[in-house]
Amino acid sequence: MLILHAAAVQGNLVLWAEDSDSHNGPPDRQAAGKHPYCARAQLLAEAVGLETGDSRFGSAIAWLPTLDDAPVASSPMAGAIPRSRARPRIRPWTVATLRLRPEHALSLLQACHQRHVLKHGVAIGTDLAYWTHALQMAVSITARQQFLPSLSERDGQTVAAWIPVFFGEDAHRLAELAALMPASARALTDSGSTDPPAIAAQAVLREFLTVQVDHLARTGAEADGLAQMEFDSPHDAWLWALGHASPVVLSAPAQLQQLRRQVAEWQRPLAITANSPYRLCLRLEEPPEASPEEEPAAIRKDDWYLRYLLQPHDDQSLLLPAEAAWKNQVNSPHQDFNPAEFLLSSLAQAGSICPPINDSLKRKQPAGYRLNTGEAYDFLESHAAALQQTGFGVLLPAWW
Repeated sequence: MLILHAAAVQGNLVLWAEDSDSHNGPPDRQAAGKHPYCARAQLLAEAVGLETGDSRFGSAIAWLPTLDDAPVASSPMAGAIPRSRARPRIRPWTVATLRLRPEHALSLLQACHQRHVLKHGVAIGTDLAYWTHALQMAVSITARQQFLPSLSERDGQTVAAWIPVFFGEDAHRLAELAALMPASARALTDSGSTDPPAIAAQAVLREFLTVQVDHLARTGAEADGLAQMEFDSPHDAWLWALGHASPVVLSAPAQLQQLRRQVAEWQRPLAITANSPYRLCLRLEEPPEASPEEEPAAIRKDDWYLRYLLQPHDDQSLLLPAEAAWKNQVNSPHQDFNPAEFLLSSLAQAGSICPPINDSLKRKQPAGYRLNTGEAYDFLESHAAALQQTGFGVLLPAWW
C-alpha cells in the first residue's frame, strides 16, 4: 500500500509516498536520516502514471513528527503508530520525491478530487487531498479572469506570467484555505537543509495558485519556435510570451528593464490592495436615538455617518477604525505593509464607485463622512451593492 503525499515548493507540487511494504520496524541506526519506509521514486512515478522523463526525480528533506528515532506513520496503513507517551518532535527525514510539472499536477489533482484512493493499492494522503481544494480555487480565479499580466526575472531570464489577484471574497477565501493547510503540505525543504521550512502557509498557497493560474491561463497555447521570433518592440515580445507556452520575453535588456518598471508602476495600486492582510470596510451608521433629556426639536434625523474601517481577511469580526491606519497603529504580519498607503489607495478605488467617498479625500486623514437621509438612501440604493461586488466590506442597517 502506498500513501501519496504532496507539498508545494516554490509553487510546484512535489510528491513523496509512504510504502507499507518497506516498513519493517524501527529504522537502522546506520541509516539515520533516511526515511525508513518512503517509496522509491520509480514506484512513485508508476503510482501516478508518469514516465521517467515526465517530471523531475530527486530527494528532499521532510520535516515530520518523530518518536523513538522513527518518523510517525501518517496512517496505520503505512506502519504501526507508536504507543509512546512522549511528545513527538519534528525531525528531518530524507525522502525520494517527484517534482511535477504544472500540467501533470493539474491532471493528478483532478484525478484525486473527492477521492480517498487513486487506484488499487494507492491511497491519497490528507496533504495531497488539500491541494485538490487549492486547485479548485485556482480554476475559479482563472474562470473569472481574476488575474493580471506580469513581467519579472527568473533564472537570469525575463519572463511573462499571469498572476492571480485576491480581492474581497477571494482574499478572505485565501486566508481561510491557508488556515486549513496541513503542516505536511509545506514540510519539504531542499536536500541538505538544516532548518525546517519557515514560509507561512498563505505564502505557500499563493505561490501554488500563481503557478496553476498561469498554467491554466495558457491552456491550449502551442510551443512556438521562440528562437525564430522577431518583435518590433518589447511590448510586442511581452504580449507574445503571455499568449504562448514559452514565457521567455526576448528583447534588448535595457528595453526590458524599462518595461518592467512601467508594468510595476501600472500594477502598484492593485498590488497594494491585493497584497494587504486587510480590506476596506464601510459601515453605514443610523442617526443616534434621542436621549430623554433632549427636546424633540434637537433630534437630528439626518445625522447619518459612513465610517471607514479596516477588516482583516482572516478575522472579519475584527474592525479597526481608519484613525488607527492614519496613525500607523495597525499590526500586520507583512513588514512592508503601509496601512495609511493602503487605506488611501482603497478609498480612491471606492471613490470611483461612490463619488462622496472621493470627495471626503479632500480632507486630511478622513475617517468617514456625514450624510442626510436622502444621501443615505442613495448610498443604499445605488452604491452599496456595487462596492460589495468589487470586494469592499459593506455593513448596513439590519432592516435594509
